[in-house]
Amino acid sequence: MTAAGKETFSIGPNVATATIGVEVLSPTVKEATSTAQAVMTDVWAALVAQNVDASDIRISHLSIFAERLGLDGLLNENQTRYHASNTLLITIRDLDSIDAVLDAAIDAGANNIFSVDFSLSDPAAVESKTHAGAVSRQN
Repeated sequence: MTAAGKETFSIGPNVATATIGVEVLSPTVKEATSTAQAVMTDVWAALVAQNVDASDIRISHLSIFAERLGLDGLLNENQTRYHASNTLLITIRDLDSIDAVLDAAIDAGANNIFSVDFSLSDPAAVESKTHAGAVSRQN
């Protein structure tokens, strides 16, 4: 005997991932990178204070580049400024706390929120339960 069928259901996300960062502009690379690092240290502490587990915070991007153009064209060597950016990827497991977590990051000095994405923490477990339920309904 063979049975075939289809059942559809939806399940909402249970985690969010946010990409947040800081960008600073300074006259030297050293000043730009140290300022960005100091801000991100404060942001990290603010995230942990909002009950984001340290294992759910990852450095995802670091960038340093020179700004050599101004409003009037090419800048003189002594006018070059340096951008340093630092980006974190965080997992927020309490969806009710997203606003507070992002506010805390901004209050601590982050000046970029690139994205907030919603997903399932373990999609394979949901698929496994779905398959198990389908088999038990066939029997």
